[in-house]
Amino acid sequence: ALLANPVLLQYVSSPIEIGYMAELFPYIYTQAIKSIWQDITQRDCLFCVNDEQIYFRSAFNAYGDIISHEDVHPTREIAHINLRYNKNNPNISHTISIINKFAKDTETLEIKIFIIYPATPSPINDSTISMLNYLDARLKKELKIPVLGNLSDAWYSTALFFDTYYHLTPQGRFVNTNRIVDYLLSIE
Repeated sequence: ALLANPVLLQYVSSPIEIGYMAELFPYIYTQAIKSIWQDITQRDCLFCVNDEQIYFRSAFNAYGDIISHEDVHPTREIAHINLRYNKNNPNISHTISIINKFAKDTETLEIKIFIIYPATPSPINDSTISMLNYLDARLKKELKIPVLGNLSDAWYSTALFFDTYYHLTPQGRFVNTNRIVDYLLSIE
């Protein structure tokens, strides 16, 4: 996105983020080459036009979930999440302060604000688990809003995701929806 629209650089807030982007660039570049190669070898074209519609009225179910992709892309096993993150990242404290400020600004509006961890594949890497536990402890200690549930409750089998760490299969959505409903019912 930065290559296509350099004005987005204004949203990069630290040298650490630049380092992460530099780390990810080879992966993204490799994926782009892989996509081009697949277009050439499997679709007999270079930079093929993607005529697949993503957002249209019947793409959504009655609950507002986009479900059209389930018939287009096959469900497949994805990799486990693997975080490489610096515990001294100043963005952690900054983000916590933004959330706390938002909570303070909305106190008089009688709005209930809380955090629920997103569904992600179970981490199998000890350093990732350590980093996530560190973040969990900081959030529960420093946030002025409740963190509902436990971090590990949001970790699911990779079989419940279809293409990325956050895109759940229908069965995954069912499991995750029930987890969230249970949390919401526990709020006074």
